[in-house]
Amino acid sequence: MVVAATLYMRTVPPRRRAGWWVLLVALLAVAQSLLVWLTIKYEAGHDQERVENTATVLASEAKQRLDDSAQRIEAFAGAGTASDEWHEGATSLLLAQHELLRIERRDASLRVRQSADTPFSGHLFMRLPRDQLDVETQSACGAAGRARRPTYSASYFVPFPDGLGVEVMDLCAPERIHGVTVGFVVATMSLPDLLASQEGPELSRGQEISFVEGDGTRLAGAGPGHGAGVFVADRVVDAPGHGLQLHVDSVAHQPEPIPNLSTALVLGLSLALSGVVFVLARDVRRRARVEAALAESLALRKAMGDTVVTGLRACDLAGRVTHVNHAFCAPVGYEARELLGRAEEAYWPQVPVPRPLPAAARGGATEVEGFEASFVRRDGTRFPVMV
Repeated sequence: MVVAATLYMRTVPPRRRAGWWVLLVALLAVAQSLLVWLTIKYEAGHDQERVENTATVLASEAKQRLDDSAQRIEAFAGAGTASDEWHEGATSLLLAQHELLRIERRDASLRVRQSADTPFSGHLFMRLPRDQLDVETQSACGAAGRARRPTYSASYFVPFPDGLGVEVMDLCAPERIHGVTVGFVVATMSLPDLLASQEGPELSRGQEISFVEGDGTRLAGAGPGHGAGVFVADRVVDAPGHGLQLHVDSVAHQPEPIPNLSTALVLGLSLALSGVVFVLARDVRRRARVEAALAESLALRKAMGDTVVTGLRACDLAGRVTHVNHAFCAPVGYEARELLGRAEEAYWPQVPVPRPLPAAARGGATEVEGFEASFVRRDGTRFPVMV
């Protein structure tokens, strides 16, 4: 008797499976592109935020420095120091604040009566005399006399004999006695030195700091290099009488996509691996369900085969036993495990040749109901059977 069993499993068509993989690759490419764009945007925003914070901090510090200088010059002007002691007091101020290059004492008509230059550099007005660079000073002192408080002038350039020069601004404070303006104290301040006094960790991390005019003309600068012009920020330093515009320019360029692409590829491959693991896990669960169903079907088949009183056996085309039930093992005296894989001669010494074929193999001829044969038990005794 030939027993045939066919197991039908639900599988995903190859075309549909390829479509899912194409969709997974497309989603991965979109995710990587989006990740690169977001990373570049985040880095650019971070660099711009750092420049903005630097500009805010340095502008506040510069204003504080200008206000302190105004208070000191105002206090020095209001002290009414005698002529022989004035020079000593002016020198002390120049030593305390390196951005101050010169301090002058002027009368009510703005003629210079006394002056002191900083000991850290040479005489400021060596190439051009002071009276030729006095327009901004006179304007500031006029405003200071009217306002009765220290006033800064607009910046101007003082040339040096070597062809270089320095951008400066004057601070004019009225000198008053019993409420009457009797003169002025003028302090000339170097803008590059004012920036250098603010130089800190921000500049060392690649920030170019400069004072500029309203049209962007650079007046004075400090920092490790030239800015790239990509991440910039401007702040107004509100000084009494005349403000300054602080310009911060980062040396950093626009973030490059290459390192971000490498990061995206790593993360993308991780996502792809996660997707593959998910697909494999789903396939394993599906296979486990199919195997459980198959095991249940086999267990049911075996239970049904063991409960019938007719002995059942199955052999492959080579004549080796592939399945037997309990009703078959009991008469021949063998255990099922002893018969599986063995030839039929173990219990059927005279196997008829040719073997009877199923009706389907005989082209639909009349079905053969069976034939008599003689089997041999394990102890060697024979007994008749109907095959």
